[in-house]
Formats: sequence, C-alpha cells, structure tokens
Amino acid sequence: DQTFTAQIQIANYGEGNLNGVKARWVLKHQNGEVIAQGEGETMDLPQGSLTTIGEVSASLASLKNAEQIKLEVGLVGDPILSNEYDVWCSPPKLTPQARRIS
Repeated sequence: DQTFTAQIQIANYGEGNLNGVKARWVLKHQNGEVIAQGEGETMDLPQGSLTTIGEVSASLASLKNAEQIKLEVGLVGDPILSNEYDVWCSPPKLTPQARRIS
C-alpha cells in the first residue's frame, strides 16, 4: 500500500491578513473522481508570508495502473484561491502485459 503525503503551504501576498481561513485539499483522478479529500484547521495567514497550513496524507491503494492524478489545494468557501498540481503515481508492482508481435 502506497501513501501520498505532501506539506501544504499558502503564500499571502495580498493587501492584508487573511484571518480565520481553512485550507481544503482534493486528490483526484483525471476524470474528476475523488481519491481522497480533507480540510485543515482554521488559522490566520499573515500578509507577506508563506504559511504551512497542514499536510495531505492519502492512501493510493485504489490505483491499479500508473497514472497522472491531480492535487487541488485552496481555501474553504473561496473557489478562486486554489491551485492544481500534477502528480504521477504508479502501483508498487506492475504486471507486464503479454503482447503478440506479428
């Protein structure tokens, strides 16, 4: 069983502090099917800084083939402030497929 882990950091270079915000994350297949999702704790993001707001930890046991998945990170209630990251994953053991060559 493989586990995907990542530390989430958010930069706030806006006009002021962002107080009482909560991070959200979604790990999903290319077709949009959700593998795992979660939220961080409510916290303040000081203006002009990079703040660690949590960690993603999700089992990749459902992956049967190598594939590109997406990690979306943002703030709860704010669809504009989000980013997506491509992640390439493969199962720990792939079974070779026999092919006939003619």
